[in-house]
Amino acid sequence: RCSCSWKWNSPVGTITSPRSSSLKRTIFSNANATLINGKGRYAGGPASDLSVIRAQPGMRHRMRFINMACENAFHISIDNHRMTIIEVDGIETEPLEVDILPIANGQRFSVVVNMDQPVDNYCEHPSLSLY
Repeated sequence: RCSCSWKWNSPVGTITSPRSSSLKRTIFSNANATLINGKGRYAGGPASDLSVIRAQPGMRHRMRFINMACENAFHISIDNHRMTIIEVDGIETEPLEVDILPIANGQRFSVVVNMDQPVDNYCEHPSLSLY
């Protein structure tokens, strides 16, 4: 299971609602880190471990992606591998093969990935789309 969300390191200020001074919202800077399985790095942060997913060569692996971000959509890709979407938000779908998986806020996808490439390190790339 791969869960992706962005991490903000520090707020840059607050805004107050013009209707009520008791309604305040914290403003964060642009997201600068993605978490995959709860692990990630950001500029100037510690060199923490990254998530590693071990796959068996020649096998098919089911992966589940969940976008837990509040305001961002993600586009997920895996180096040299295509993904077959088999489920969206808990509902089985007609299989659809894709290179890039777009995931909106709160959305969940299950995909099957064929491990048909030579044994190597392949990166999973979550990229951010701002609305």
